[in-house]
Amino acid sequence: MPPEPDFDGVNLPYGRDGEDYVQSVARLMVMPAEKGCEVKHKTYVDGSFYIETEQCVHGVWKPGGINATRAPLYGFVIANTGITIQFPSEVIREAIRRCLGRYVEETDGDNPTRGRLIDFQSLIRLGGEMKGQRFIREAVQARAV
Repeated sequence: MPPEPDFDGVNLPYGRDGEDYVQSVARLMVMPAEKGCEVKHKTYVDGSFYIETEQCVHGVWKPGGINATRAPLYGFVIANTGITIQFPSEVIREAIRRCLGRYVEETDGDNPTRGRLIDFQSLIRLGGEMKGQRFIREAVQARAV
Protein backbone atom coordinates (compact mmCIF):
# COMPACT_ATOMS: atom_id res chain seq x y z
CA MET A 1 0.00 0.00 0.00
CA PRO A 2 1.42 3.44 -0.93
CA PRO A 3 2.17 5.85 1.91
CA GLU A 4 -0.53 8.34 2.83
CA PRO A 5 0.17 11.87 1.59
CA ASP A 6 1.18 14.31 4.31
CA PHE A 7 -1.32 17.10 3.57
CA ASP A 8 -0.58 18.88 6.84
CA GLY A 9 3.19 19.01 6.38
CA VAL A 10 5.24 19.40 3.24
CA ASN A 11 2.63 18.56 0.58
CA LEU A 12 -0.03 21.12 1.49
CA PRO A 13 2.19 24.25 1.27
CA TYR A 14 3.84 22.89 -1.89
CA GLY A 15 0.43 22.27 -3.48
CA ARG A 16 -0.86 25.71 -2.47
CA ASP A 17 2.25 27.32 -3.95
CA GLY A 18 1.51 25.54 -7.23
CA GLU A 19 -2.09 26.72 -7.15
CA ASP A 20 -0.94 30.31 -6.51
CA TYR A 21 1.44 30.07 -9.44
CA VAL A 22 -1.30 28.83 -11.79
CA GLN A 23 -3.44 31.79 -10.69
CA SER A 24 -0.56 34.13 -11.58
CA VAL A 25 -0.28 32.57 -15.03
CA ALA A 26 -4.05 32.84 -15.50
CA ARG A 27 -3.96 36.56 -14.63
CA LEU A 28 -1.32 37.15 -17.29
CA MET A 29 -3.15 35.02 -19.86
CA VAL A 30 -6.21 37.29 -19.83
CA MET A 31 -4.19 40.47 -20.35
CA PRO A 32 -3.44 41.93 -23.79
CA ALA A 33 -0.60 40.01 -25.47
CA GLU A 34 2.02 42.74 -25.03
CA LYS A 35 1.47 42.70 -21.26
CA GLY A 36 0.59 39.07 -20.65
CA CYS A 37 1.37 36.22 -23.03
CA GLU A 38 2.81 36.09 -26.52
CA VAL A 39 1.11 33.08 -28.13
CA LYS A 40 2.36 30.94 -31.00
CA HIS A 41 0.38 28.12 -32.63
CA LYS A 42 2.42 24.97 -33.23
CA THR A 43 1.58 22.96 -36.34
CA TYR A 44 3.31 19.76 -35.30
CA VAL A 45 2.48 17.57 -32.32
CA ASP A 46 6.00 16.94 -31.06
CA GLY A 47 8.35 17.93 -28.27
CA SER A 48 10.13 20.76 -30.08
CA PHE A 49 9.34 24.45 -29.98
CA TYR A 50 10.24 26.90 -32.73
CA ILE A 51 11.33 30.13 -31.09
CA GLU A 52 11.20 32.97 -33.60
CA THR A 53 13.97 35.54 -33.16
CA GLU A 54 13.79 37.52 -36.42
CA GLN A 55 11.26 38.25 -39.14
CA CYS A 56 11.70 39.58 -42.65
CA VAL A 57 9.46 42.56 -43.31
CA HIS A 58 9.59 43.96 -46.86
CA GLY A 59 12.98 42.34 -47.42
CA VAL A 60 14.54 43.65 -44.18
CA TRP A 61 15.33 41.36 -41.21
CA LYS A 62 14.09 42.76 -37.90
CA PRO A 63 13.75 41.42 -34.36
CA GLY A 64 10.71 39.19 -34.11
CA GLY A 65 9.10 36.72 -31.73
CA ILE A 66 10.98 36.48 -28.45
CA ASN A 67 13.27 39.36 -29.42
CA ALA A 68 10.33 41.69 -30.01
CA THR A 69 7.87 40.79 -27.28
CA ARG A 70 7.58 42.48 -23.90
CA ALA A 71 5.16 39.85 -22.61
CA PRO A 72 6.36 37.98 -19.51
CA LEU A 73 4.89 34.70 -20.83
CA TYR A 74 5.64 32.96 -24.12
CA GLY A 75 2.95 30.39 -24.88
CA PHE A 76 2.22 27.72 -27.42
CA VAL A 77 -1.02 26.16 -28.61
CA ILE A 78 -0.11 22.60 -29.61
CA ALA A 79 -1.83 22.02 -32.98
CA ASN A 80 -5.46 20.98 -32.40
CA THR A 81 -4.78 18.98 -29.22
CA GLY A 82 -6.40 21.40 -26.78
CA ILE A 83 -3.05 21.66 -24.98
CA THR A 84 -1.31 24.92 -24.25
CA ILE A 85 2.11 25.40 -22.68
CA GLN A 86 3.49 28.64 -21.32
CA PHE A 87 7.09 29.44 -20.52
CA PRO A 88 8.48 32.49 -18.75
CA SER A 89 9.81 34.68 -21.57
CA GLU A 90 13.08 35.14 -19.66
CA VAL A 91 13.67 31.39 -19.81
CA ILE A 92 13.13 31.45 -23.58
CA ARG A 93 15.46 34.45 -23.96
CA GLU A 94 18.17 32.64 -22.00
CA ALA A 95 17.72 29.53 -24.16
CA ILE A 96 18.36 31.73 -27.21
CA ARG A 97 21.41 33.37 -25.56
CA ARG A 98 22.81 29.90 -24.85
CA CYS A 99 22.08 28.75 -28.41
CA LEU A 100 20.08 25.76 -27.20
CA GLY A 101 18.56 23.64 -29.93
CA ARG A 102 19.38 24.31 -33.54
CA TYR A 103 19.12 27.25 -35.92
CA VAL A 104 16.08 27.10 -38.25
CA GLU A 105 14.59 29.32 -40.96
CA GLU A 106 10.89 29.27 -41.83
CA THR A 107 10.49 30.45 -45.41
CA ASP A 108 6.92 29.41 -46.17
CA GLY A 109 4.35 32.16 -46.33
CA ASP A 110 4.80 35.87 -46.90
CA ASN A 111 6.67 36.54 -43.64
CA PRO A 112 9.91 34.52 -43.45
CA THR A 113 11.34 34.06 -39.96
CA ARG A 114 14.52 32.82 -38.30
CA GLY A 115 14.89 31.22 -34.93
CA ARG A 116 15.81 28.13 -32.99
CA LEU A 117 14.10 24.77 -32.62
CA ILE A 118 14.45 23.76 -28.96
CA ASP A 119 13.27 20.55 -27.32
CA PHE A 120 10.91 20.56 -24.35
CA GLN A 121 13.36 18.84 -21.98
CA SER A 122 16.01 21.52 -22.56
CA LEU A 123 13.49 24.25 -21.74
CA ILE A 124 12.30 22.44 -18.61
CA ARG A 125 15.88 21.95 -17.36
CA LEU A 126 16.72 25.60 -18.02
CA GLY A 127 13.52 26.77 -16.31
CA GLY A 128 14.44 24.74 -13.24
CA GLU A 129 17.99 26.03 -13.24
CA MET A 130 16.76 29.63 -13.51
CA LYS A 131 13.89 29.13 -11.02
CA GLY A 132 11.62 30.44 -13.76
CA GLN A 133 8.50 30.85 -11.60
CA ARG A 134 9.99 33.97 -10.04
CA PHE A 135 9.74 35.86 -13.35
CA ILE A 136 5.99 35.30 -13.54
CA ARG A 137 5.41 36.13 -9.88
CA GLU A 138 7.39 39.37 -10.34
CA ALA A 139 5.46 40.25 -13.51
CA VAL A 140 2.10 39.80 -11.81
CA GLN A 141 3.22 41.82 -8.81
CA ALA A 142 4.53 44.63 -11.06
CA ARG A 143 1.20 44.77 -12.91
CA ALA A 144 -0.79 44.59 -9.66
CA VAL A 145 -3.49 42.40 -11.20
